[in-house]
Amino acid sequence: MPAVSETIPAALQADVDKALAWYNAEYDVVFSVTGIVDADEVAAPGPKDLKLVLCGGDMCRQESFRVDGDVVFLIDPLHSPA
Repeated sequence: MPAVSETIPAALQADVDKALAWYNAEYDVVFSVTGIVDADEVAAPGPKDLKLVLCGGDMCRQESFRVDGDVVFLIDPLHSPA
């Protein structure tokens, strides 16, 4: 069962910030990160696969990102907002 934490581990904070900034800019939305799924399974160093819980207004969603340095993209773009 996935483990959801409201606390972002310090070692992942910079990558979480990059993913959020990219998402908000790419989709012209304003979300904030309210949780991370299975943070203990994220490999370090190198590319990170992050499962983030994003909330904005009255909507929350889970999105999966790959962050590799300054390159960020959705792992499953079929479920991204259009």
